Order: sequence, then structure tokens, then C-alpha cells
Amino acid sequence: MSTKTKSIVQISMVVCIICICAWITIPFVLPFTMQSFAVFFSIGLLGGKKGFISISVYLLLGMIGLPVFSGFTGGLGILLGPTGGFLVGFLFCSLIYCLIEPLNNKLNFSKTIIEVCSFALCMMIYYLFGILGFALYSNLTDLLSILSVCFFPYVIPDIFKILLAITLCKRIKPYLNSY
Repeated sequence: MSTKTKSIVQISMVVCIICICAWITIPFVLPFTMQSFAVFFSIGLLGGKKGFISISVYLLLGMIGLPVFSGFTGGLGILLGPTGGFLVGFLFCSLIYCLIEPLNNKLNFSKTIIEVCSFALCMMIYYLFGILGFALYSNLTDLLSILSVCFFPYVIPDIFKILLAITLCKRIKPYLNSY
């Protein structure tokens, strides 16, 4: 199989994983999805460039109306709505990872520590976009109220999603190019 074909297959598979994870809702005090896990998984497994392409394709599928977003929704209105900032933030998250990925290979620290720090930075990026997007549509006027709705309940589960993504990527990556 050619390298180009492998890349297309890998990107397509990860897009499917992102779609499926967006539909998985974990009941909690405030339910959350596995969508952010899939974003971390895609950039951790494929790298920044292919991860960016995967997330871009996912967002394009949703923009044209396919029900790939959380709650089996789709359409441009979702991206322009209160949670759209998080979706756009995922794209910028992968761009940031593209920029810091070359540094990760040059540092002499543990690869896992570097990945955790890189993903933590990426998480801050998509939260920044998400919080700003939510604030535009919310009737809430103070930052603490906004953070109480769209940050505090989700940050701890997102840390666990990062750790899960790193663990799975470590196990799967060696087999990724072996076929």
C-alpha cells in the first residue's frame, strides 16, 4: 500500500472515531462526550498534520449537515452556536500541536511527560475558544458563572481523556505503519 493511501485510510479511520466518540455520552452530574478524547487520540496517533486534516474533515462533515456532532446533530448552526467555540477550538488545538510537535522530538524529557504537557496546552486552547464562544451566546455576565457551566465540570474528565488517549496511542502507534 502506498504512503498516500495509508495516510488517507488512517485519516478516514480517525474521522470515523471522532464521529463515534462525539455520539458517546457519559452520564454524570453534567453529561460529557468522548469527543475531546477523540481529538487528542487523533493528534497523538497521527501527529499534528494528519490530526489537523482529520479534525478539519470532521468539522466539514458536520458543517454540511451530517449528524456527526454531539447528540447526532450537524449543520453550520452548531458551529455558530453556544458550543461551536469548542469545535473550532479543536481545530486550533491541532494547529498548536503541529507547531510544538517538532519541539517534542528535540527535548530530552520523558515522551509521556512531553505529550501530557502538549495536550494540556492544546486543552487550554480549545477551552479558550469554547468559553469565548459560550460567553457570546450566554445570558451569564460574570466569568465565574460561565466557567461554572462550561469549564469546571469538564476539566477533570478531560484530563482523564488525555491520559487515556496517550495510553492508547502508545499501544497502537507501533502497529499503525506495519500493515
